[in-house]
Amino acid sequence: MVRVVDDLSIKVIEYSRGSVVGNESQVLTIFLSALTGYAPSPSEYVSTMAIGESSGGKTHVTKTAFSLLPPEHVVQFTSGSEKATIYSKALRDDNVKVLWLAELQKLSPTTVEFLKSLSGDDNDFIYEVTDPVGGRTRRFKLSKKPYTVSYAKGLIDKELQTRLLLVPIEENVEINKAVVRSKFGEADIEYRGNRYVYDTSDLRDEIMDAVRALGDYQIEVSIPYSNALMPMVNCYRTESKRHAQTIASLLKSSARLNLFERKIDDNGRVIASAQDVVSLITMFPVIQATVQNCDLIDTFIYNYLLGHPSSSEIEIIRAVEDEGLTELRLDELRNRLERLKTENYIYLEASATGVLASANFEKRIITPSINWNEVYECDKTEVIDPLTGKIYKDIRSYGEYIIKRYNLEIDEEEAEKRAERVRKEIGLPEAMLRNDIITFERENNGVTAQDIVSNFDVPMLKAMDILNDLEASGVFKRNGDVYKFVPHGER
Repeated sequence: MVRVVDDLSIKVIEYSRGSVVGNESQVLTIFLSALTGYAPSPSEYVSTMAIGESSGGKTHVTKTAFSLLPPEHVVQFTSGSEKATIYSKALRDDNVKVLWLAELQKLSPTTVEFLKSLSGDDNDFIYEVTDPVGGRTRRFKLSKKPYTVSYAKGLIDKELQTRLLLVPIEENVEINKAVVRSKFGEADIEYRGNRYVYDTSDLRDEIMDAVRALGDYQIEVSIPYSNALMPMVNCYRTESKRHAQTIASLLKSSARLNLFERKIDDNGRVIASAQDVVSLITMFPVIQATVQNCDLIDTFIYNYLLGHPSSSEIEIIRAVEDEGLTELRLDELRNRLERLKTENYIYLEASATGVLASANFEKRIITPSINWNEVYECDKTEVIDPLTGKIYKDIRSYGEYIIKRYNLEIDEEEAEKRAERVRKEIGLPEAMLRNDIITFERENNGVTAQDIVSNFDVPMLKAMDILNDLEASGVFKRNGDVYKFVPHGER
């Protein structure tokens, strides 16, 4: 019987903690993306871009992931001629599996266009370079290879961005403090209950040997529970097909890495296991930056607003901090709320006390939830959470933990049913009207039926029905003819 503690994705997390404080999901994502270079088809290749603030750890995180790859399978490009990558023999060397464009402060237009071609849909491509002096054009027939590039946040070419898996590097005060301590020679540093900065040479050798062996095989991977992963893809976005391929490729990389611990089907393909799904969920905070154009904090804010409509900015900041995600400045929160509003995930309402935010049931942010039962029917074995080391008896038990961890009271299917019930019972215009009435109350320290009639052009009987419903749900409390808003903590 295979022991889940031997899964190599778990050991990648352990190795990451030996060198990097936090960012375990980022290291695993970059590493498994690089491993797509060992896939039998270029259609499975996933290229990544580490993004973050200047000196925010992009290079260090990427270097940690790439240090697990055999050196003979990697070609690294640093600052130099912008055509160095194009002219390199690495793109015609089958032994080279992945490229690393490191420490690039700025991507020239030539490099950007080349990277777009390198991460395009064709397996091979012809690339033309014109000499600006002599005017001579050279044509290169090149093979696709996955690559990783580090770049400053906010400077990304929009078209290139749609072809890459973005990897936001996590940075906060506590991580910075831990890194500073390591710079002064301290080891075994604790952060969020985990140990960081310790010797990992044995782990590196074990993982690298397993990766090196992949170069000798053309390994096909089958996913027996493909429909179970549908909730992870936002099919409303035009890039959804590319996102689905990325998610499938990362799952296959996890299975391929653990080749000798996975079952084989009748066609000789490795079968992805429930543990590979756990590895995928471990990377979800990173994947979401690409799939939804939002991160874990955005998702938490949205889910918080589902249960706490008409929340103030201060209430949201406190909720994020209580969750231990980060310390948000007011301007940072406002930027996030404005982006979520632009994506139509939330409503923003003006009030006398500031901006109030509510979630839009109509367009739900994709959460780290899948059809756990379908995966369970394919694989009933125990799984282990790479981040906590806790073993679960099966994928369904792990799913229960994920639902609780991400404040998902219900799964995606149930959420849609709930939203549909709301639409059928009162309709979206009615729901927005009630939101406006709540906002009116917050601005005027109370609301009456006559206020609703006068300000919202609503018949008296309907105004009374709305107030009675809001009182019954605990949102309002009646004092004579005046109804007042009840904070969530007092309901």
